[in-house]
Amino acid sequence: MWKSTDSGLTWRSLTDGLVSDLSVGALAYAPSDPNVLYLGTGEGGYAIDFIPGIGLVRSEDGGETWILPDYAIASMFFAISVDPRDADSLLVATNGGLYASADGGVTWTFPLVTGGLKGVTEVVRSATDPDLVYAALWCTGACPAGYARVMRSTDSGATWAPAGAGLPATSTTDWSLNRNSLTVSAANDQILTVGLNLPPTGGGDPPARVYRSPDGGASWLELAGRAPTSGSRAGTTTPSPASRPTPT
Repeated sequence: MWKSTDSGLTWRSLTDGLVSDLSVGALAYAPSDPNVLYLGTGEGGYAIDFIPGIGLVRSEDGGETWILPDYAIASMFFAISVDPRDADSLLVATNGGLYASADGGVTWTFPLVTGGLKGVTEVVRSATDPDLVYAALWCTGACPAGYARVMRSTDSGATWAPAGAGLPATSTTDWSLNRNSLTVSAANDQILTVGLNLPPTGGGDPPARVYRSPDGGASWLELAGRAPTSGSRAGTTTPSPASRPTPT
């Protein structure tokens, strides 16, 4: 973790002495107290060179010192969301599922955990309603009964309901395609956007797709994109020489 106090002109590492070879998957500060930081150690993913972490660590002085966990709740972290009303209330998206804590990470509950998941890859909160939270699930095959690629909570993560009707079905042969990325509009917490891949047809790269929901995940519509051209990655195009902008 690095910190800048001059808008990014210079940086200082705050974790060099914490543990050797530390990898970080997620970072969040408490909106109600920016000195409270949470660091999810361990990169979120399954590449062969990804380094597992030591769990969730907490700082109460802006990262100058750190409180180490008694045990690692997960070895990979994807995202952290801290309740803006309470610096000790947080949700963490990990390779083990979605975990919740009401005491700053001392104890945990497990609202989204099942054997059918590779993990939860996003947890995003409404900018105007802290109780409204969305999560993105990474299913190993077809999502388990009662689960979907996107889940929705209206009680700050205590209970969840599926919100992925209309999204493409998950792959049952290649679980790596089932990860998705989720955002919620800051202006309207009912507008969601998901980025995902589909199984390739006839070889090549998996095609990338973006879907939008105008109603909090009740329905989804694919956004129009540009068809891939030969030799380009799916979802992109390579401009012809005549159409490329002239450098200035």
